[in-house]
Parts: sequence; C-alpha cells; structure tokens
Amino acid sequence: PNSALTDVYAALDVNPKTTSTPSSNTRVTSVATDWLSVGSIIIPNFGDYTDNFIELLSGGAVTDYAAWSDGRYNIPQPFCANQAVVQSNPGVVH
Repeated sequence: PNSALTDVYAALDVNPKTTSTPSSNTRVTSVATDWLSVGSIIIPNFGDYTDNFIELLSGGAVTDYAAWSDGRYNIPQPFCANQAVVQSNPGVVH
C-alpha cells in the first residue's frame, strides 16, 4: 500500500468451475513499474490495461499470450509475453 510498484502475474491452469485459490502465480513482467514516476496523459495513469489470449495447438499443447501497459521507460508502452502451459488435466482447457 505504500508503493506504486506493480507487476503482472498469471495464474495458470485455473479451473473456472471451482472457487479454490490457484496454487501458484507466474510473474509475467521482468521489471516492476513505478506508476508514480511515469509521465502520461492517461487518466487514471494506472489501470487494468491488460489482455490475454490462449492458443490451442495440435496434440493438446496450449500457449498463453499476455499483453499489458508497462511504464519501465517512463511512458506507458505496450509489452507482451507468451508461455507454454502444461495442463494438470490434458484435454480439458481451463
């Protein structure tokens, strides 16, 4: 609560049919953004400027893509990352 340092995390292999908390989160960003030092005309300067996409490949492979607004260069910039997802229950997409 005393900082504006933020990162983006992903909870992988989440089953939307349950109410349990994910067992782990994966950090997506490689650098935390201090939104108090980022210059921007966007109001509010920080928000949920994120998106994700899941690609299903042949053989059941899954890749998760994430995009977010990052202020590491002192101005909001679009960043993206992707990660192969190993499912605990192959054949069921969560």
